Amino acid sequence: MITGTDLREQFCNRLRELDSQNVLPDEIFTSLYNEIIICDSTEIERFGLEIGQQVAHILNADDVDYWYEVEELKNKYVKALVLELFYEVLAIDFEEYKDNYRGITGEQAATEEVVTINHHSSFIEWAQKGTVDLHKLTTHEIYEAVVDLEQVSLDIDLWISDEVINSGDASTVVEALDQIENNKKYKSVKEQLLERLELLLKPYKVGTSEPKVEQKSNVDIEAWATWYNKNGGQVYNQAQETQDSGAPNKIYWYENVNLEKYDQYEIHGQLTLHEEDVLICNGPDGEVFVGLAKLVTIQGENGEKQVITWNKEMIVEDVSTLTNERYCLLAVEKNDGPFFQEAVVNGQLPKCTVYRLPFKLSYEPLNKIDSPLCIDFGTTNTTVGCYLKRNYVPNMPTNSITIGNVHYEGLEIDDYVSDGVNFIHFYDKTSREKRTIEEMKNFTIPTVVYADAIDPSSGEIRYQYGYDALAAVRKIKDNTQQYLTERKVGTLIYGLKRWINELDVLEELIDSNGNKAEVSRRDIVKGYIEYVIERATHQVKGHFNKLHFSAPIKMKAQFIQAFTEMLPQHEVLTDQHTLDEGVAVLYDVIHQEMDRKKNEQQYKGQAFIIDCGGGTTDLAKCEYEVERGGFLGEINLLIKTNFVNGNPNFGGNNLTYRIMQMLKIKLAPYYLDNMLDKAELDKITSVDEYVCTREEAVQKINESISESEESAITAIYKELEDTYKKQEKIIPTRFKQYESKSSQYVEKVRHNFYFLWEMAENIKRDFFSKLDKVTMDLDEKIEAKVGQFKVYVERNGDLQEQLDKPEKFSFTIREVEQLIVPDIYAVEHQFLNNLDFENILKMTTIKLTGQSCRIPYFRDMLKEFIPGKYIRSSSQSKDSAKQALELKLACVRGVIHYWRDQAKGEIIPRIEQLSPVIPYDVLLEAPVKVLDQTNKVQETNLLLYKGEKIGSAVGVAAISNRAEYVEVKIRNERKQIGGDRIISLVDGTESYYTTAQLQDKLKANGFTEGDLRLQLFNDPSLRRFNLLFTYTDADAWGFTIQTTSFDEEQGQWKVRSHYEPFEGLDAYENFFDGAH
Repeated sequence: MITGTDLREQFCNRLRELDSQNVLPDEIFTSLYNEIIICDSTEIERFGLEIGQQVAHILNADDVDYWYEVEELKNKYVKALVLELFYEVLAIDFEEYKDNYRGITGEQAATEEVVTINHHSSFIEWAQKGTVDLHKLTTHEIYEAVVDLEQVSLDIDLWISDEVINSGDASTVVEALDQIENNKKYKSVKEQLLERLELLLKPYKVGTSEPKVEQKSNVDIEAWATWYNKNGGQVYNQAQETQDSGAPNKIYWYENVNLEKYDQYEIHGQLTLHEEDVLICNGPDGEVFVGLAKLVTIQGENGEKQVITWNKEMIVEDVSTLTNERYCLLAVEKNDGPFFQEAVVNGQLPKCTVYRLPFKLSYEPLNKIDSPLCIDFGTTNTTVGCYLKRNYVPNMPTNSITIGNVHYEGLEIDDYVSDGVNFIHFYDKTSREKRTIEEMKNFTIPTVVYADAIDPSSGEIRYQYGYDALAAVRKIKDNTQQYLTERKVGTLIYGLKRWINELDVLEELIDSNGNKAEVSRRDIVKGYIEYVIERATHQVKGHFNKLHFSAPIKMKAQFIQAFTEMLPQHEVLTDQHTLDEGVAVLYDVIHQEMDRKKNEQQYKGQAFIIDCGGGTTDLAKCEYEVERGGFLGEINLLIKTNFVNGNPNFGGNNLTYRIMQMLKIKLAPYYLDNMLDKAELDKITSVDEYVCTREEAVQKINESISESEESAITAIYKELEDTYKKQEKIIPTRFKQYESKSSQYVEKVRHNFYFLWEMAENIKRDFFSKLDKVTMDLDEKIEAKVGQFKVYVERNGDLQEQLDKPEKFSFTIREVEQLIVPDIYAVEHQFLNNLDFENILKMTTIKLTGQSCRIPYFRDMLKEFIPGKYIRSSSQSKDSAKQALELKLACVRGVIHYWRDQAKGEIIPRIEQLSPVIPYDVLLEAPVKVLDQTNKVQETNLLLYKGEKIGSAVGVAAISNRAEYVEVKIRNERKQIGGDRIISLVDGTESYYTTAQLQDKLKANGFTEGDLRLQLFNDPSLRRFNLLFTYTDADAWGFTIQTTSFDEEQGQWKVRSHYEPFEGLDAYENFFDGAH
């Protein structure tokens, strides 16, 4: 419901617009502006019709003397202008008002005499620009919006001469008013009025039923400081203290962090205070102005409450130098905020009651934390945690403990003694329901970034991260009027983790106002990680110098290098001191196992770790040995780990995309020009038409041994893929292919994609929740909650908005299962079908990690390859939400236990990374001269062979020294991985080596001492070729091609090195690239 406050804001905005267009003289603008904000609506009904009739007479005046007969007409003329503008805001039936003028609105107006007038053109123009549907307002709501126009009397005599009035010509009057613009006296009046008007208008927000205070001050901090230095003593002495209301007894504030609502320093008592411009002062008599605080209303267990916050930038006094611990807040009641600000503007004492709320402040330095901040940077969600030693902080504020923000080791919490493991909280603000801080807490944060605002002049970008990003988008979508009429959502970025190999690529970002900027992926990822670190710093009130990033085993080196370069102010732990994601999860399992087997002196185990996350799936094999009874009683733990297999293109997002494809197929027929009958509609929107049953899918994949799982999946989903592409003509989602069309068209298509993606995610989430039930109805419908429904449908070359969700549109549990099972089974078949069954039986643990492993079908289907008893312990919880959280926390908890064990010295862990094998063949586009270890030449295009050990695999080829580039392909026996890699032979940084130096360099990269290829440099005939040396690094998931040619002038070998990951960015499925 649009309220009076909304109308007031719309009216003033319209006035500002007219003023900027010079439609109104400055003085008229100021006067109207002034009248509308101080109004009370109770008088409009009384004089409205009278003004309407009189103005009608004036604008059609035949009798010039009439101007003198009514003393108040001069004032009422101005009031009539206000009414005209007000009608324009209300957008009452203007077609009628072009011919008839009414002085009032509502039922009474319909019974009054209507006076026909000829409006001047400006009013008709305003009328035609009116906002639709506001005529549904009740009379009472209109009263709430309109001012008491009788309160202000404008001295028109100073503006318009008798001669002008006597002319009786309305256009002459308007022209005379225009001339006043040059009057200095009224320019001064305008400036003074506007100052006051801006002050009075600012506290009101559009869209609320009553005035609400914005969380942005209208008076800057310097003005407050100047005013307080002059008047503070008197204000402080006159301020009141109440017995039943006040601030907390003591507040702990830590340097370089803000005091936030999550610290929960609550205002006690019955007072409801103005939230903005709360003064902080220090000293026995409040003589020192410290800065400005802000009160924030949050949901408490027993209703709303106000808590104290402040931004460190709003503290102007160096608190560390103040010796008096007595502080106080000076605040006014909720509705008195404008009067408080007015006092500052006018340099006067406030004409309202000021309340004094005393408290003690302890200003503390940030604590130094020796252990690392452990970050599990995920495709979909990120988890963060740390280990805090016993007595981490002797004077840690009690509220940080009681609200659960800090758990140092040994802390007793109810009947639980903390082990020092702390997970960082992130607060989910996306719910439309009011929730307490505790209810908002999450141990994960979405790996999402939103371009909130881009400064078009400087290019500076304001980002929102995680839940803040999703909440910003939700807020825009919930503003139904704006969301339905224009695009208001900026760029929302998913899948940051996939960028690690190509961080210097530029991304184009767009904010909600259409401003654009190009920024490197590196800067976006850096901003996200810095935000995560800042949240951790705030929670534990400590500074983290060390950072531990858990990464996929095959990407560990790239992660460490990327974040070391990205975060030079921190110490990013290197390979020897870090755990990859799989080993971290295993360490958590072993740690729990050691607690259960305290009486066993020595035992061994083997484990498979299947990590199926949001974007990729990896399989690792680990062996571990536990031996108790060291010289000092310590426990020796040896873990050997090896990467076995991986799929860079399967994860939770694949399942979301399958659901989204079916969503589009289900929706499109409802928007056909010729509506289908129910039977036909049911048929073409059924999953059965596009995907085979679970049993049939399993059979097809098992029969694909001679080909590949990929070919089987292609066949299974072919009908779904083909139909999805056909429906692009009805509901387009591939915004990349429409770049030649208008930006509005592209943004509508982009909206379709993200709207359907959100629907699909919600369907998947609801699907998981229903799987928790003991009994399950496969035909039970699944909800797809998305707030306001809106898609754009193709109509005659244009996209038309559709706001009504088809009534019969639905999904069932059985349909979702049928959609996702083939993909799940195929990836398990790829990983496990060729494994030695006897080796599987030796496994003591099969550990499933990652969000996609929470799907019961994932675990159930493993039983076809692995006996059920081996995987039964992998997932204990029947609650899918708790299970998902547990899977995500296991990685960080494992890293924390690893560091805790090292710090305490009770467990001595040792991690050995076994060299994995090359997963693909690396080959050139065309055969060349390739030399083996004996320098035997063969014609082939293979540089590296699948199955060779990474770290020792090498290759040498000779090509013409006139070649400028070579094309390299990465293939397995089934298909090419990504696109061709173009390796330049002439670009890149050059280094020069002697023969001996070059031989040493190659020996350090896998070439053995007896390798005859190292003697190639002594053969003068080869100096006319370009030699390609290809080698791998045990710590990197990729290969290096070193181009080597002899430089006659330098008398040395010129070398250029090019590193290529096995799986470049184009090898990964990116569902957000605009091509899906």
